[in-house]
Amino acid sequence: GTGVHQPEPPGHAALAGFLQQARLYVEDEVLPAWGDAVAKGKSAHAAAELRRATELAEALAQESGDTLLHDSVILIGESESASSPKRHYLVEGHRLYRDGRGFYEQQNHDAAKPVFEHARAQLESASSPFALWAAFYIAVCNYHASNYPLALRELTGLLARVGNHTYPSLRGHTEWMIGLTQLDQAHYADAVLAFQQALADFRTAGETENVAAMHNLLSRGFESLGDDLEAWRHRYAALALLSEVGKDRRISNILSS
Repeated sequence: GTGVHQPEPPGHAALAGFLQQARLYVEDEVLPAWGDAVAKGKSAHAAAELRRATELAEALAQESGDTLLHDSVILIGESESASSPKRHYLVEGHRLYRDGRGFYEQQNHDAAKPVFEHARAQLESASSPFALWAAFYIAVCNYHASNYPLALRELTGLLARVGNHTYPSLRGHTEWMIGLTQLDQAHYADAVLAFQQALADFRTAGETENVAAMHNLLSRGFESLGDDLEAWRHRYAALALLSEVGKDRRISNILSS
């Protein structure tokens, strides 16, 4: 070796309270940074980013049982050793996904959608399960464009593709959006069912903020159904969870809803 000390892989305890943040960090920053380094021919930097992604993805899989990132990173490792054409698709796919997320975070859904479509095509060319996240955001962009029938078809199809894979975070996000689409069309019972399924998946994934978000949406769903007792029960559960993670903005949203 070079004598440079490599940091130890993060232990379960270190990640336990931050599974959601760790997942987003790998998806939005580490994997695109690997892609940038490969594209610029910086092989040592690329190897370091891939090591970081691998360690975090393994820890996430062990802690939450969610293997989507782990499966995606394994594929990158295989493409590195085989110098396969998949590598180019993976590099471009993860960089494009980052760009799509940038537009999405700015609420520029019209700009985000074609970038996510390009990212999905690249990732699907490499047979990467990460293409499913790009597909999710394409459907979300259609939801924001108020194209509810198309969004619902895409989300339902995505749920079928996730199937029995151990991808609880993606499944939870997909059910969340199915619930919102139903809620916006005044299909309250269907919305509540979707939010309940999402709640169970986010609990499995250990994503506390998303569990709280589902309790908040369930309170809206039950209120729409005229069940004020259940609505308050879920609102209380959301507040109790968010006081732990300290999200002031979301707490004020719940109090004002």
